Amino acid sequence: MLTKIKIYYLFTYYHILLKKHGIKFLFNKLSGVQKPAKEMDFSFNEIKKLCMEIEEVRAKHVLKDKALCLHRSLVGYKLLREKGIDINLCIGIAKKDFEAHAWLLYENEVINDDENYVSNFNIIFQTNTEEGLCE
Repeated sequence: MLTKIKIYYLFTYYHILLKKHGIKFLFNKLSGVQKPAKEMDFSFNEIKKLCMEIEEVRAKHVLKDKALCLHRSLVGYKLLREKGIDINLCIGIAKKDFEAHAWLLYENEVINDDENYVSNFNIIFQTNTEEGLCE
């Protein structure tokens, strides 16, 4: 239950930060979320379960219509990094239409979205590279 309360809080917190300061500020803030020196023992199924919990909370959140892929991915990134999981937050733009999307990768597998849908996007930002956010 405590995890769901934290997820709810993080959705609200990140929504406020995004509105007030923008995405670049938030990514700079998140870059300080260092994973612990020792990765905790988490199975792929446990990681997917946490992502499903995040989606359950998002669906019931007062901001559910505004807290979409970016919020969901930010919350997942923070919680998984805190657990020592080497996670990659990606933002991409659609190859055809003008559309953006955010998702998480774990060992190069999409964990919080549909892999077929994500394949429609070219990555313009990811957290596990030196380049990070494009200017």
